[in-house]
Amino acid sequence: MNFNYPDSIKPSLIEFVNEFYKISDINAKEIPTSDPYCDFFTSDGTVKMISNVVKGSDAIAEMRKAMWANVTRRKHVVENFGFVSDLTYLINGTVEYDLVKGITLKTEWCGYMQFDKELFDKGELKMSYYQVYLDPTEMVAAISST
Repeated sequence: MNFNYPDSIKPSLIEFVNEFYKISDINAKEIPTSDPYCDFFTSDGTVKMISNVVKGSDAIAEMRKAMWANVTRRKHVVENFGFVSDLTYLINGTVEYDLVKGITLKTEWCGYMQFDKELFDKGELKMSYYQVYLDPTEMVAAISST
């Protein structure tokens, strides 16, 4: 995945972003064991998607399964990745969804990633907090339509 980022961002962070969104695009309902998506977070990490807030690996895994209830395919495209501080990053791009109703939607999103300081200092990248901002209006309308 090619995207824009400052030269000063470590290659390990770029790899993290690439892997995170690659895993994010795998249907959570098709993963037979523990969801590798959860490995990108601390065990008590918090994820906020629109107005849904969950904390901890089990809750994150359940939220991810629920996010695939009406979706058959998801494809994230990261456009920009930048830092606010050593531990805090902003990211934006687009995501394309194929819905179970046969409709394809594409929307812009942005995210806020905060890494665990203790692990970061040891060279291990795990998010303690991740928030996604996007407008769900089009998807809600498509899912609700008959």
